[in-house]
Amino acid sequence: MKRQGSLRAAGERSEELLRRAEAESERLKDDAYAYVGETLRALRDHLGSIEMEVSRTILSIEKGLESLESGLEEEEGEEESEEQLYDQQAEGTPPSARSVPRRASLAADTLGGPMFPPDSIQGPADR
Repeated sequence: MKRQGSLRAAGERSEELLRRAEAESERLKDDAYAYVGETLRALRDHLGSIEMEVSRTILSIEKGLESLESGLEEEEGEEESEEQLYDQQAEGTPPSARSVPRRASLAADTLGGPMFPPDSIQGPADR
């Protein structure tokens, strides 16, 4: 009898240990899923911000290229207008104000070159 009681107690104890182990296993699995979900959401947000930055940079490059292309077209037109100015000067007609070609400009969010504080830049008179 005493042996049966010990066996029964041992069986109950082993079942209790299994229940605890299964509960702990489920808790760890839930925590792992939560961690993975949180990590993937953070990664998605981070990559989204990188994607936005890359898109802005591409847009800036495209604007710069457009500006360059329009500048080249204006320079071609400028060559023709220089000939016209020469002809006007030869005829004695005062030359009209010459248009200055537009230079390539970058988007406001693009930084180019070193950034110096205004008081650190010295002009020829400051030297």
